[in-house]
Amino acid sequence: MNIIQDKMFNFIYTLSLRDALLRNAYKYPKKPLFNNIHARDILKNYVNDVLNGANYNFYEIEKEIENSFRNFLGNNTFTFGNSQKLVNMTFKYAYLFCYKNNQLTKCFSHCHCPMDNIMINVVIDEIKNLQNKTLTEKQKRILNSLTSKGYKTFLRKPWSQITQNNIDQYTLFQNIVKFLADMQNITPLQYDYLMWDKQEDYFE
Repeated sequence: MNIIQDKMFNFIYTLSLRDALLRNAYKYPKKPLFNNIHARDILKNYVNDVLNGANYNFYEIEKEIENSFRNFLGNNTFTFGNSQKLVNMTFKYAYLFCYKNNQLTKCFSHCHCPMDNIMINVVIDEIKNLQNKTLTEKQKRILNSLTSKGYKTFLRKPWSQITQNNIDQYTLFQNIVKFLADMQNITPLQYDYLMWDKQEDYFE
């Protein structure tokens, strides 16, 4: 049975929660959020389940995390945007736990790419760069579908303010990442790591 040890997971979770709250992503007192042990345990159980072959369902996990913080805080200031960043960063860091184990890394194949301003800028530039590349007819159709609704402006809305009632921005971002990742025969989570060297060109 593959289990991340508690101390290692606590380190991963703390880093991920900090990422979810960076700069203006959360405008309320941040320190109390680290006392929500329930949310931490939810994610720990999901990560361990995925490591042992369970199906990964981002939307199920995100909903539980968002509900946990809503109950903990007594309000809904911790948004879908904050939750997706916490969930996705947790799985991104957990991926490193088994980086050299090909069998385990396959467990993360359906994980999402963390959405933030840096990665939004990266994918917008990558889409722009495709104009200079030769695409198949199928790729052209997918690309046109993804970019037909003013994606540059739409994606640049504040990601931390996305709510459960309207996740279209998040869905479009993940669809674009999946398209770009598929072109390189990698997963969305691997795409995030692959683009790391380009992320230093951007500032949130």
